[in-house]
Formats: sequence, structure tokens, C-alpha cells
Amino acid sequence: MKMDNQTDQYNLLLEWNTELSVDRIPNSVILILYIIVGIVGNSAVIFVYKSKMKVKQDNRYFILFLAELDLIAVVISASYTLFLNFYMVLPKGGGVCKTFSFISQMTAITSCFVLMYIAIHRYKLVCHPLKKQLSLCWKKVLLGISVVVGAVLSFPVLFFYGEFEVHDASRNVTGYECGVNIATPQIKKLFSLYTIILGISAVGVLVAIGVLYFFILKAMRHRSATFRKREESRRKMRQMFDSPTNEFDSNDALNETTATGLSSSSSSINLHHINITKNALNGNEKHPRASWILMTDDKRPNRSSAVVKTPPTKRKASVAAVKNHFASNRYSYIFLSITIFFIISYVPTLIMVSVSSKEKDFWMNLSYGKLQIFLILRRMFIIDHLVNPFIYGYFDGAFRRQIKKLFCSYCFRITGHAIPSSTVYQTKGGHESSSV
Repeated sequence: MKMDNQTDQYNLLLEWNTELSVDRIPNSVILILYIIVGIVGNSAVIFVYKSKMKVKQDNRYFILFLAELDLIAVVISASYTLFLNFYMVLPKGGGVCKTFSFISQMTAITSCFVLMYIAIHRYKLVCHPLKKQLSLCWKKVLLGISVVVGAVLSFPVLFFYGEFEVHDASRNVTGYECGVNIATPQIKKLFSLYTIILGISAVGVLVAIGVLYFFILKAMRHRSATFRKREESRRKMRQMFDSPTNEFDSNDALNETTATGLSSSSSSINLHHINITKNALNGNEKHPRASWILMTDDKRPNRSSAVVKTPPTKRKASVAAVKNHFASNRYSYIFLSITIFFIISYVPTLIMVSVSSKEKDFWMNLSYGKLQIFLILRRMFIIDHLVNPFIYGYFDGAFRRQIKKLFCSYCFRITGHAIPSSTVYQTKGGHESSSV
């Protein structure tokens, strides 16, 4: 009789779990997509940056570490949450809940501190390029510290998280859910204190990152403005040399050179070439090497006779300035974008953890629509671990080209066609070689 009663209880529990799992099918589909995209994307980043691209060691080191960390986070965190969708109220064991919750939080905290160290590195590199930079040894030490700090700050999770009972009154059956197990008022106070400590730490780190990137962007903007002035000055110099020689004064070119802060020897050399060319030209001939002398902005107001404004050329100078800005600051924008997506991804998750921990049966009492929205917000942190490959693809043209080559090579192998002889692959040393 007792055995039959236990069987009935377990059947009711399975029925309840099936009902909850069906409600979570949309979120399960999203999680499966997360896992596929995260594994493929981060594996591609590791493979390409490690074996196919010649990247500066300081940039590659951080990118590879983040990709490996993201790969671990996607495999463990997304798989664990998918597992919970199908075993919502079935017995799982407290050890399973504690272990996977610990790893998920550890990867998040480690990522946060790694982003702070990256911001420090970019600040020193962009704002103080002539001062001593972080060595490879120090980078390894800082990344090791970030892992240790992540483990230490996540250690209380092993005490607060676990398996607790939930009850379905309609079926008169008890299930088991993973989450924050607040059994007593004392544990609730300790968990609140732990949440406050984590919150203060997160705010402090994010404020530090924000301040560092403020100065980084300020320095980048200053450099971009300087480059734009130089391009504008080059445009003016070309126009002066393209004007008739009788309208051109070599003193104007000297003013252009001195305006840039060049040495007197450099200015005299350029002026010497100008005078030679001027004496050799007759009538309305134009300087045959007009693009050879390219200096910076001219501050003199009385130049209307020699300078003719050409909007298309000016637009080209602006385009060149923008291209130079993004090319020279590519990695700063990559790491800044990663930081922004980290904040966007984790803020909704932290809010949902704080709200759901206050009510034991929070996830059981939601309507279907609210459940879908809240599940997406609660697990939005996973997006941070799969979005980075798209950021690299957007800002890094070399990475984008390598991904295209890998994809084309894979497609040719699948279809059985020969790879075209014009296809070029990049070797491990960074040199390109033809497939012929």
C-alpha cells in the first residue's frame, strides 16, 4: 500500500514537472540556440586568433582568455539552465545545484575583473604610451588574480544555494527546486549582506572601468582631431601645388611646415625642394610631385587666392580620418563594446535574482506571458558569453576575412568541389599563401 502511494506521488510529480517543462519550451529553444552560437563562435575565435592570425601578443592574450572563459560559461551555465527547464521540480541533489551555481557565478565575477584589468591596460597604452606598460608576466598574474577573486567571492554560493522543497496544493505533491535556499531568518540576513557586498564590488569595478574608458575615449578623440587637421592640411597643400606657379609662394609652404612643429632642418629640406621645383616650372605648369609634401594645418587667413575649396577632397579627408581612427583604436573599441554588453547582459539577471529570492514560489506563480519574459531576463547573462565573436567580426576585418575563408573552405569540402586556385589562406606565421 505504501509502495502504491509513493508511485502515485511520483506520477503526480512527473505530471507537474511535465506541465512546467512545456511552459518553458520557448525558453529551452532559446537556450539551445545560445549553446550552439556560443560554442561555435567562441571556438572559432580561439582557433582563428591562435593559429590563423598574427596578432599583437597583448591583444591576443586577453581575447583568447575571454574566449576560453566564455566557452566554459556557455557550456556549463546554458546547459545547466536547460537541464533545469526539463527537471524543474524533480529531485536533482543539492550538490548539483551548488556546483553549477558556483561555476556560473565564478565565471561572471572573473569576467568582470578581467574587463577591469583590460581597461587598465588600454588606459596605459592609449593615455600613457611612452610609460612602462604591463608585461606578459603581469598580464598572467592579473588574470590569475581575477580567477582567484572570482572563486573567493563565489564561495558563499555553496552555502546559500541548494535544493529546497516546493509544494503544489492542487495535486498535493512536493517537488524540489534549485535556487537560493533561505531556510531561516539568519540565513536570509547573511544572504542580504552577501548581496550587498557583491553589489558594492560590482559598482566599484564598473565605476573604475567607466572612468578609465572616459579618459581613453578622450585621448582617442584628441588623436582623431589631430589626424583630421593633418588631413585637412594635406588637402590644402595639394591645392597650393596644383595652383599656377606664379600664384604659389614658397613661404606659404614654410608656414605650413612650421605650423606642424617640424624641426628647422626638415622645413629647410622641404623648402629647398619647393624652390627647385618652382624655378624649374614655367607659366601655368603644375607641380609634378604635388603629393610629396604633406604637412599640417595652415593658420593664415589670407590664402583665398591660392586655396580653392573642393568639397569632394574634403570629404575624402574626413573619410580617411574616420578610417584611421577606427583602425588605430580597433582594440579599444572591441574591449569597450565587450564591457558595455557585459553590463547590459548582467543587470537584468541581477535584478531578477534579487526579486525572485524574496519569494520562495516566485517561478511557480507566474502567468505564461510573464514567465517567458522573466526567464529571458533571468538568463540574459548568457548573452554576454556568446556576443564577443560578433564584436570581433564587426571591428576586426582580419578576423572577419579568416572566418569567411574557413566557411568557404568548409562549404567546398562538403559539396566536394575543389577550392579555387585564387583562394588565399593565411599561414600560422601571418603570411598569406596561395592554395595553388
